[in-house]
Formats: sequence, C-alpha cells, structure tokens
Amino acid sequence: PLAWDLERDRMRKRISIATIPPNLIRIEYRDKDPQRAYDVTARMADLFIQETRDLKANESSEAFSFIDEQVREYHQKLVEAERNLKDFRSENLDARPGTDAAISTRISQLNTSLESATLELAETRIREKSIERQLSGEAALEVSLSREGQFQSQIAVLQGELDQLRLSYHETYPDIVRIKHQIEDLKTQISQEQSRREAEQQRARQQGRVYVDDRVRLSPVYQQLRQQLSDTRTQIATLEARKSELEQMLNEEVNRGRRVHTGEMLLAELTRDYEVNRDIYRDLLRRRENARVSMSLDEGQQGLSLRVYEPAFLPLKPTGLRFLHFMVLGLFLAVLIPAAYLLARVQLDPRVRSVEQLTGRLGYRVLASVPVVFLPQEQEQARKATRVVMMTGMAVVAIYATAGILKLT
Repeated sequence: PLAWDLERDRMRKRISIATIPPNLIRIEYRDKDPQRAYDVTARMADLFIQETRDLKANESSEAFSFIDEQVREYHQKLVEAERNLKDFRSENLDARPGTDAAISTRISQLNTSLESATLELAETRIREKSIERQLSGEAALEVSLSREGQFQSQIAVLQGELDQLRLSYHETYPDIVRIKHQIEDLKTQISQEQSRREAEQQRARQQGRVYVDDRVRLSPVYQQLRQQLSDTRTQIATLEARKSELEQMLNEEVNRGRRVHTGEMLLAELTRDYEVNRDIYRDLLRRRENARVSMSLDEGQQGLSLRVYEPAFLPLKPTGLRFLHFMVLGLFLAVLIPAAYLLARVQLDPRVRSVEQLTGRLGYRVLASVPVVFLPQEQEQARKATRVVMMTGMAVVAIYATAGILKLT
C-alpha cells in the first residue's frame, strides 16, 4: 500500500489539467517512459469522458426526481388553493368584482333618499303644527256661537232691559223681578255649561285629544282642517315608517359593504395564492418535461457532446531540458564563473594596482610610478600559459560540439 501511495503521489505531480477558452480541457502527463506516458494520458482522457457522462446522467436523473417531487407538491397546493377559493365564493356570494362599487352606489342612493325623507318629515310636522294652531283658532272663533255664547247674549239683552226698567221702577217691580230671575237662570245654565265643558276638556286631556264644542265640530272649516290634520298625520306616520326602513336598509347596506370589503380582501389573497401556485406549477411542468428530455438524452449519451480534438500520441522525442541544453549551459557557466570570480577578486582586493586608484578613489597626489618590467623568461612562461588556456578552451568546445552532434543523431 505504501508503494501504491507513493506511486499515486508521483503520478499526481506529473499530471497537469488546464482549461483553455472557450470550452477546451487539456490533459498532460510527463514520464520517462514514452509508452507509459501515452497509455496514462489516453486512459485519463477516456476516464474523464466516461465519468463526465455518468455524472451528467446522474445529475439529470436527480434533477428530474427533484422537479417531479416539486410538481406533486405544488399540485396538491394548487388543488387546495382552488378548493379554498371555490368554498369562499360559495359561502360569500357578494365577494365578486364590482360589488364594492355597486354597494357604494346603493349607499349613496339610500343616503339621498333618507335625507329627502327626513326633510319631508320635518316639513310635514311643521304643517301638522300649523293645522293644529288653525284648529285651535277656529274653535276659539266658534265658541262665541256656542250655547254659552247664546246665554251670554241673552243675559246682555235682559241686562239692558233691566237697566231700562230700573230707571222708571223700583226693584220690586214684577218685570224687574222676572228679568232678574231669567238672568239668574241663564247664569245657572252658563255655569252648568262651563262645568260640562270643563269635564269634557278634562276627559279629552286624559285621552290625549283636544276638546271641541259640538257646534264647532259641525263647522265646515273645522271639518276640512280636521281632514287635513288626519291626512298630515297619516303622511307623518308613513314618512316615519319610510325613514325607519331607510335607516335599517342603510345600516344593512353599510354592514354588507364592510363584509364585502373584508371578503374582497380575503378573495384577493386567495386568488393571489391560487395564481402564484398555478404559475409555479406550470413552470415546474415545463421544467420537468425539459428534465425528462435531458435525462433521456444523457441515458443515450446524446446530451453531452465531448470530443477529443488532440488525442494522446506516442512522443518521439522528450520535452523539457535536454542534454544539449545542459551543454550550452555548462559552456556559459564555464565562461561566466571565472570572469565573475576575477571581477570580484579585483573589486575586493585592498592592494593598490594602478595610479587611478590613488588619485581617483583616495584623492592622493602621485609624484611618480614605477612600471612593471617582465624578464624574457617570464614573458615566455606567460605566452605558454596563454597558448595552453586557448588550446584547452578549443578542445572543450570541440568535445561539447561532438557530443551534441552525436546526441542529436
């Protein structure tokens, strides 16, 4: 197992997967063995295509199952919302569009009719009071023509005759005595009439009616006013009943309007819930059908289109840094390292090697300088060393070139 884990880790490090716009995927595998590199890359491409198709098929199946479950759930919600809406409309027949406006119009009409009835009732009651006052005035006018008035007239005539007789005769005169007795009788009759009228008036007050003398009742004007009063009171009773009925109808219509307003709010809410569930249900049906088609295509491996544009091939030559590169790099380093070493040594050496170091860096004035003089033996040794270095460099270049040509061929 440890060897397998190590080999797996090494393979992971050699695998390179990258995306290339717009919809390309590049799989690379590096190995020392060209055949193994080809086999691993081809197998990875096949596994990637197969697993991608299987994953797409599983996703399509899971998406279809999920959408199908949502369809059943929202179908139940839609049926329940439709049943609630139907039950509410059956229980609230007034909860329909336009009812609120009709009720408002009806309330306005009832208010107008009620105001008209109230005004007419007030006018009729004023007319009733007027007729009652007219009846009272007619009774006062006719009272002088009643029996009491006649008695008063007779007393006035007798009193005049009595006054005339007293001018000529004494109180014991028979005519004077007779007239006095007649006046007393008339006064007695007046008292009796007054008592009778007061009794009638008392009974009338107890019964809640107006007492009118019999002769007054027989008056045509009084009869006409009584007829008008009766008609007026009948009209008042009619108007009061009409007003009461209008008030009751108005209250009922106002309560109906409140119920309708509340019902319209509930109806709007139920309708909104129904429409939302209906729209979601229709959308889920469309998505389920699309998911069904996608699942069928994925099961037949027709939904996801994967093509290999550059199939794996057996490499003829290795990639990366080769032997030639190391040869060139070795030559470059062979020249660069000694030159860098010499440059660093000269820069870091504290010894004075030229006049310019004294005058330029230290600022000293130089009076004289002694040049270096090489002996002939030293000059010959220097030339020999130079020839050895050049020959050695040429030999190294020739060896590198020969090895590179042989490696390439």
